[in-house]
Amino acid sequence: MEGFNPTAGVAIKMFVDRSFGAVHQSLFLIQYMPGAKIDPHDHTFEESYLIVSGQVRATADGHTYDLGVGDVIGRALAAFTVSRT
Repeated sequence: MEGFNPTAGVAIKMFVDRSFGAVHQSLFLIQYMPGAKIDPHDHTFEESYLIVSGQVRATADGHTYDLGVGDVIGRALAAFTVSRT
């Protein structure tokens, strides 16, 4: 997948972003390798994840959630992190 970062174990495939003229929205697929993690971070926009395979552990507002296929987690303008378990 394009955008693979072997150090972080994460690959990103962009579908909609500024290169398509989008200003306040992006749509992309993130693939986490087992054990991969993205550190907590903030955005100036809302963010949500739909889990399409595997299992992940997500932390939002200090609460941790174990998620699997079909689960959705979203957060409005605050920090959260997702890692594959």
